[in-house]
Amino acid sequence: MTFKEKYTVTPAYLTTPSKRRCGLQMSPTVKFIVAHDTGNPKSTARANRNYYENSRDEQSASAHIFVDDKEIIECIPALVKPEKAWHVLYGVLTDNQLFGFNPNDAAIGVEYC
Repeated sequence: MTFKEKYTVTPAYLTTPSKRRCGLQMSPTVKFIVAHDTGNPKSTARANRNYYENSRDEQSASAHIFVDDKEIIECIPALVKPEKAWHVLYGVLTDNQLFGFNPNDAAIGVEYC
């Protein structure tokens, strides 16, 4: 069976340094993926990426990748030399207990739009 890539991953990186993208390498290596729904009905991957860029100095919340039914946008490096992102609150310890790592330090954050 061959794999056909239906969607390419488009890099559209957020400005660094900022509250959205610190530019620090992920350490240790990527251990798992955290996926969320943005909770924004009818939003798009591009609109969410642009919102993060336009509010880059307002809030420490981010994701590596935004996905909708038309495109996949990587806004913080995840596929090559992954960087940290803030996609889970540090006070939420479930992932720490399940996987032994804080997801902001060891997981790729994917947001479904």
